[in-house]
Amino acid sequence: MSFCLDLIAKHRSIRKFKSELVNDDDLNSILEAARRHPSPRNLQPLTITVVKDEELKGRIATLLGDQQHIREAPILLVFSLDLMKALRAVELSGKEPTRISHAILLAGTLSTGIALAWSLLAAESLGYGACGIAVYRRSCEVADLLKLPKYVLPLAGLLVGRPDESPELRPRQPLQALLANDGYGDAEGRAELYASISSDFREKLADIIGKGGFYDEIAWSFTQCLRRQGLLE
Repeated sequence: MSFCLDLIAKHRSIRKFKSELVNDDDLNSILEAARRHPSPRNLQPLTITVVKDEELKGRIATLLGDQQHIREAPILLVFSLDLMKALRAVELSGKEPTRISHAILLAGTLSTGIALAWSLLAAESLGYGACGIAVYRRSCEVADLLKLPKYVLPLAGLLVGRPDESPELRPRQPLQALLANDGYGDAEGRAELYASISSDFREKLADIIGKGGFYDEIAWSFTQCLRRQGLLE
């Protein structure tokens, strides 16, 4: 197995970190991985905020459900969808920017997520542990803390540090539920395979996308934040 595939197979989200700092050369390599990510139409609509300040990390941790591992991680990288730069670049070319559509938001969100994934792999290749954070649950409050301008929306975070735990691998759906050859196939059978991961998985899934679950709770505030940041009419 290649080194990259081996990293992917062994990935665990790390929430306990040693006090050792992330050195500057390694941090630059992690950021360089994000910079080189494949981006739809090469739009590169991304800004990464490096958060090392303990007070600022603590305030973000409190906002995002009082998550202690955010406070304890040496570094929090906040990945923001940044259309401000792109819109201004169009203006600098002498042309009028288009309105921000759902298609542009989708492309930007995909790009931001890919960049985070590449940074995560780079961090793990350097011997660090990492954990993704759903910043979008309180996007506008985090934007205010980071002094982000209009058309910039923080979506996700990545904690990076030397791991101080080795948690069990989390279960994944069977390949048969993931793979579709030349068409979707048996929808019900695919859903049953997906649900067969475990009863704990099904219960957690209901807490997330069931009626009244996590995404129902944040839907209104996230929509309002998109409007405030100029990303939704």
